[in-house]
Amino acid sequence: MLQWFDRLLFPDRYMPHGHCYLWQSNLVWLHVLSDGAIALAYYSIPLMLLYFICKREDAPFRYMFVLFGAFIVTCGTTHLMEIWTLWYPAYWLSGSVKATTALVSGYTALELLPLLPQALALPSPAQLKAINQELETQIAERKQAEAEVHQLNQVLEERVRERTAALEAANQQLESEIAERKYAEIRLRLLERAIAASSNGVFITDASHSDNPIVYVNPGFEKITGYEAAEAVGRHPHFCRNSLRINLPWKMCDRHCEKAKAAMSPCAIAVAMARPSGASYSFLPCAMQPDCSPIS
Repeated sequence: MLQWFDRLLFPDRYMPHGHCYLWQSNLVWLHVLSDGAIALAYYSIPLMLLYFICKREDAPFRYMFVLFGAFIVTCGTTHLMEIWTLWYPAYWLSGSVKATTALVSGYTALELLPLLPQALALPSPAQLKAINQELETQIAERKQAEAEVHQLNQVLEERVRERTAALEAANQQLESEIAERKYAEIRLRLLERAIAASSNGVFITDASHSDNPIVYVNPGFEKITGYEAAEAVGRHPHFCRNSLRINLPWKMCDRHCEKAKAAMSPCAIAVAMARPSGASYSFLPCAMQPDCSPIS
């Protein structure tokens, strides 16, 4: 085994390659420096490829970078063997390195062939630049749209707050009006009870009609005048006067009420009344509010 390695590295049957150059130093060193520079360049390229695939884990066809690295390393080794065989005729070793290089390069070429369509389908730098510009435009438009949506949301939120405040104010006002109305209804019921229980005669007329018809009389009115509510409601308050003797006070009462009504001021008067039998009786105190006809 050692003899085989010795023949492989230091064969005695062959003469060194330098004899072909007649050991001319200029020629020998020209080949040495050239092959050395080529080998150095070949060895540096795989290092850069290795650095690239380590930094770019998303790079496509990563195994092809490995094959290219192996191919380039074997090519660089053949140039080192050219330097070695100048002094040591290890042509078997040099041939083995070249055979290895041939196998690696052939395998790399076979693997590269089906990848050519895929590599050609990859976008060019100009296409990538155009795609990036389009993406940047879309991003800018999306940001602008998001800003507009955010602004619209703020406007809508402000409107919702204003609407909510308005609804709350309206609800508060409505609750206040409901409370006031309930209070007014309570007072009205109490007033109705008081009027109904009063011994004084009370009648209410509708001032929105020209003839001021009676719309309500209390039991005291029925007792004092002798007229039932059904007989009085719907008639003019003058229906209870039955003689010219008491007509003049009623005219004075009408004029007094019209003046108070025009001036929107309350007034208090007394009028003469007559029962259904025609008998007159004492004057009945009468009062008027600005929004209604005389009430007694």
